[in-house]
Amino acid sequence: MFAIIRRYKYDPANHETIDSLIRGEFHDLLSKMQGFHEYYWLETGDGEGASVGIWDNKESADLSTDMARSWVQANLGEYLTTPPEILEGDI
Repeated sequence: MFAIIRRYKYDPANHETIDSLIRGEFHDLLSKMQGFHEYYWLETGDGEGASVGIWDNKESADLSTDMARSWVQANLGEYLTTPPEILEGDI
């Protein structure tokens, strides 16, 4: 198993929009990818959020990172104040 943690920073005024997009559209896209196991989103309401994705292996996780990068740029790019921090590794 392989995990990816992504940490996002954004204007707290946009937290409801970001939370809705990630829990809806983004989660649905991830859940259809090969190797997907779990995905969790933590939204603090204070301009920070983090996601945890669990995958079969690094290859599946890497595909999710590529997809996430494109989706975030297209759908959340205007809201983010910094690029996401990414931590990943075997679990």
